[in-house]
Amino acid sequence: MIIIYIFGGLLLLFLLLTVLVPGSFKLSRTREVSCSTQQLVAFVSDFKNYAEWNPWLSRDETIQIDITGRAGQVGHALSWKGKRTGTGKMEITAVNEHSISWLIHYQKPWASTGKDEWTLKPTTNGKCEITWVHEGNLPWPFARLMGGFIRRNLAYQHNAALENISNRL
Repeated sequence: MIIIYIFGGLLLLFLLLTVLVPGSFKLSRTREVSCSTQQLVAFVSDFKNYAEWNPWLSRDETIQIDITGRAGQVGHALSWKGKRTGTGKMEITAVNEHSISWLIHYQKPWASTGKDEWTLKPTTNGKCEITWVHEGNLPWPFARLMGGFIRRNLAYQHNAALENISNRL
């Protein structure tokens, strides 16, 4: 009987924790890059370049990628399916000379949505300042419990991605 009480207490603690942890995340990174805003928009809004600068895709050797739509245009999309990366799709929703936005629809390992917003500003020294904001929800219960790990992993990926962009442009 004591085992049932212990199990019930642990289950209650687990459920309480999943209710108390945040159900969303927001990550922001800013970096200066030696290129124009036009060069940056052209590079980042073409998903054919995505695997070149974002380390997330290269971590899954089983990944299958499908790119549709015209690069740099609303509707341009990248779909993926892999053992480590799961399944999902990202699609550009807005693009101009100073910003890029896309929605991300994760299907596996759990259904979730995210949004990336890129704001680009020319600097006085002829460079471009990038501010990349990535936000999304953390579905209940497991993604919420993994929120800290997810945030740390995304922070690493964003820092490495901005470094890769800086090295390529």
